Amino acid sequence: MSMEDWLAKSKHGEDFVRQGYCVVPIQGEQRASLDRARALLVAGLRAALPGGDGLGDEDYLNRFHKFSNAATLNDVRVRIHRELGGSPEYRKLVFNCVKNYLFDLVGNEVVMQRNVNPVTHLPRDKTQLLYLHTDAWSGCSPYEVILWMPLVDVYDTKSMYLCKRDPNNKHMRDLKAGAQVDSAVELLKKIRPDIAPVKMKYGEALLFSPTLMHGAEENLTDETRFILNVRFKSLFSPYGTKALGETFLPVNYLPATEIGLSYESEFGIVDGG
Repeated sequence: MSMEDWLAKSKHGEDFVRQGYCVVPIQGEQRASLDRARALLVAGLRAALPGGDGLGDEDYLNRFHKFSNAATLNDVRVRIHRELGGSPEYRKLVFNCVKNYLFDLVGNEVVMQRNVNPVTHLPRDKTQLLYLHTDAWSGCSPYEVILWMPLVDVYDTKSMYLCKRDPNNKHMRDLKAGAQVDSAVELLKKIRPDIAPVKMKYGEALLFSPTLMHGAEENLTDETRFILNVRFKSLFSPYGTKALGETFLPVNYLPATEIGLSYESEFGIVDGG
């Protein structure tokens, strides 16, 4: 199938190529996986921190700052990351939320980052700011797709901002050509006209390229932001500095690949003859 034919059949694929990202709905069986992933996270938070009795999952997360604070948050985050983030069952649950979209974007042989990262941003907490960056600058492969999946509605400063592909690449060319920018803060001022926060409802997911500049400013709303963040890529595309087995693990692959991986793992040889 040509790229043109594929794009004609895939609205999210067309958005991804044009913008560098797409926002997709999570429905049906995939929505059940999302609800389960959120419920497990909330259960872990309730076990780690008293408060929020009687609140449903969404209200609990939105009001999390009422019974938490920046001083206790890190211990809670570490516990949740350890108990849930690296669990094979939890990783599979998150993969199931968006697997059909990933098959369109990277193919059906997929590797997934070892840990799902739950990210929390309390209102007016300046310790959890995500300064402007691209993941590709820190050694991530440009062939990756990043999943940013909110567990509550996100908007304005409760969300994160992105620079779409065309203006992003223009600014990147300027930097490559030697444009003088002394800090991420100065760069943010320069590109601000070309960035916008992503507005999403719970039940939607953002899939974006690690080549896009993005970040998050101080949450000036009266609600806590909760998202799940994890990276995916094709099993056989270049890895950058984040290697298979070290950063990524296979999450979906075909029978011939299973045999091939097993052979290489046991014998460490690929016979070219």
